[in-house]
Amino acid sequence: QRAGRRRTSWRWLDAELFERVLKMQDALNLRRLDQGYAEGAIPARVEFTNRFSKANKLDFVCQGLFFIGLIAHLGLGIWMTTNARATLSSSGIELDESVFEEVEACGGNRLRALQLSAGSTCPDLWCLFAKATYIPIVTIGVTPLLGAVWIALMYKFSFAMTWACILFNAIFFMLIGIAGLQAGIDSTVSILFLALSGVLLLFYYFTREKINQASRHLKTSCFALSKNLNVFVATGVLELALLGYLALHWFFMIQAPKVVEVDSTFCTVNFYPEKVQKMTQFMTLMLVWIIAYLNSTKLVVTAMMIGTWFFEQEDRPSTLARTSLYNALTASGGAVSIGSVITAIVENIIRKATSYFWWSDPLGCVLKLFFVCLHGCIMALTRFAVVSHAFTGEGFFDSSKRVFKVLKRNFVGGYVLSRVGVMVVRTGANALCMAIGLLAWFWIDEDNNWSTLSDVTEVFGGLLGFLGFVLLYLVLIRRPLLTIFLITLLMELISSSSLDEQIFAPIGGVFVSCVAAIILNFQGDVVLDSLDTIFLAFAVRSEAGTGFAKTGDQSIIYTLMHDDVPEAIEVKPGDGIAISQA
Repeated sequence: QRAGRRRTSWRWLDAELFERVLKMQDALNLRRLDQGYAEGAIPARVEFTNRFSKANKLDFVCQGLFFIGLIAHLGLGIWMTTNARATLSSSGIELDESVFEEVEACGGNRLRALQLSAGSTCPDLWCLFAKATYIPIVTIGVTPLLGAVWIALMYKFSFAMTWACILFNAIFFMLIGIAGLQAGIDSTVSILFLALSGVLLLFYYFTREKINQASRHLKTSCFALSKNLNVFVATGVLELALLGYLALHWFFMIQAPKVVEVDSTFCTVNFYPEKVQKMTQFMTLMLVWIIAYLNSTKLVVTAMMIGTWFFEQEDRPSTLARTSLYNALTASGGAVSIGSVITAIVENIIRKATSYFWWSDPLGCVLKLFFVCLHGCIMALTRFAVVSHAFTGEGFFDSSKRVFKVLKRNFVGGYVLSRVGVMVVRTGANALCMAIGLLAWFWIDEDNNWSTLSDVTEVFGGLLGFLGFVLLYLVLIRRPLLTIFLITLLMELISSSSLDEQIFAPIGGVFVSCVAAIILNFQGDVVLDSLDTIFLAFAVRSEAGTGFAKTGDQSIIYTLMHDDVPEAIEVKPGDGIAISQA
């Protein structure tokens, strides 16, 4: 009760006790706002209690839809597994005895069914993986180890890794141009690639300060994570869930081409029925949602733990990692269900609309117009809305309104700066994913006695076609979820076309690269999650008027944000909204 008195009345106490009293006063002032924060403000603390009561009805509805879709996904997968009555081999499809018995019971010809199965070939990509199960096993098993090494290198050699990833694109285009000139391809095309490489190098030179700044930001984010190693424990649980789900989804997809039905009207055998193909499309759509859900859950966990550390919160739970994970999976489930979808869409719109080369892409022009017209609405629905929810426990849309106002007052360019590191993390991950995809491509060739990788230029009609495929390859693995969904949707069309079945080897490589990208991005995004949390926590603490640590680990973060980021404006007394005075 005495904590509300003027701070000067406590100055006769020793310095240590005086500092503790000030922190108690700030904590009490913030607790008064537990059920109703000041308009457009976020308290400088992470709420761990009463989070269920702050969610709105829309969050619960979306959470219900998510779990219905998840149950349907599992149910369809189990149904396909129990109805998988065929064995795939290089000689054809071997049917189970139960299929022949069902044909005979219907009045059909057993010999005819046997001939059909012996003459059938693998209809699509899933058959290739069904015959070579070691490909998904190795991909899912090895990729997380590469991701751990990648994060360690990012922390240890942040400056070198940043510039290596940045220069990768320019060097890649330069190599394509040189290869084209040596192969005697139309010199105009090769010169264009060389010119593009030169433009990128000039662009990187004139923006070198931004790139160096991004390097320091990533280093700072890794430093914060090194002081909160339990973040990796909590997010590691979510990554195990991701790996388990990917393995289960892949298993279900492999079972799909093994599903065999007997037509009761004509007593014929139907391999890989059309309804099963529709099931795989729905399951892939749910794959996109579930992975986005796990990514947003990871962001909530990271934000709660890093935020608690940055705010120097004394009333933190004794088991912070477990409590954060529990809240993210329960009370935050509704906000995450809807936020994961909306933020994924918004992030793609902003990335396209704010690109330096948006004018070179027709879709980029459309999104730029959309972004300019609805700038306020779009910027309110970024990942920072999820971070705000992690702090307050409010519904997704309530959090988005608050975070937009806070960032507008404190971090005008905070979003853009936090996105600079995305390219660094993703570029390095894409290079690793492409290597894993090429390895899968090689395995598919070996398993089917093909030579598409060694004769790659012939498969794509020459070197120019191959270079175009490589560019498309990089574009596709930058959007792994969308690519996997499109591959699944187009599988039926590709299988029924006149294309050589060997085309599935490079497609399989792209698919494996996308799965690897999902895993590596999940791991690498922990660094970006920490960075986004630090950006917002700095803005929130600036407005709260509680001051910043002058010593200790948090002071390092404060020094960087105050001195290194020109857009970071510390709110002075009387400016904006001070939470402690609300």
